[in-house]
Amino acid sequence: MLEYIKKDNLTEKMKYSVIYSDKKIEYILTRKNIKRLYLKVNSKSQVVVSAPYNISREKIELFIVSKAQFIQNAQEIIKNASYAIDYSDGAKIHIRGRQYLLSVCLGSENNVLLKDDVIILQVKNEDEALRKKVFDQWLALYSLEVFEDYVYTACSRLNIDKEEYPKVKVCAMTSLWGSYNTAKHTVTLNLRLIEAPEECIEYVALHEVCHIIYPDHGKNFHALMDKLLPHNKSIRKKLKESVILN
Repeated sequence: MLEYIKKDNLTEKMKYSVIYSDKKIEYILTRKNIKRLYLKVNSKSQVVVSAPYNISREKIELFIVSKAQFIQNAQEIIKNASYAIDYSDGAKIHIRGRQYLLSVCLGSENNVLLKDDVIILQVKNEDEALRKKVFDQWLALYSLEVFEDYVYTACSRLNIDKEEYPKVKVCAMTSLWGSYNTAKHTVTLNLRLIEAPEECIEYVALHEVCHIIYPDHGKNFHALMDKLLPHNKSIRKKLKESVILN
């Protein structure tokens, strides 16, 4: 055991490590009132495991070892990529699964243009805050346009009348790819999703639209997802390995 972090009536969080192939895998274990084991690698390269109270450490660590390749791949992605956008000239930015080169130039107006493999960021002065503001506003609007196309395509596949299409929002989220608010009839997608490959964006959009039909994650929901997107589980895995959330 490495360190005690927190304990209350609902959760118990500890740091541990397990040896696999002569390598130490450190992990944060959180015990909760849940039924299954869950594992993720966050943006700090930390392995985070959520587990029910009644599962032994031995079973938890066997589970972690079974995910060793996934952990290694995820940590390699984090090591070789920066998830805070670099607004400097020549920076690399991922959009819709493709890598673009950011070209910053001065001009008479603030503007962003996506051309071939280059994103041209034109600003009136060299102020870094202005670069961030102009690019972030463009990215949010661009992402909304892309996400709306995928959400409305999913609605069409489910034979939802155009008058009943949900409102689509873009939001920066730390742990969710998307959500559907029944009361507001709104699909909200994570801004970071724009980094992912097209099929991953399609998967998340379809997932949230399916919640219009089935609000929970019951067997009917999964049957509908399997029917509309037979390889959705492998796409979900690809998404988790392509873009690492906090």
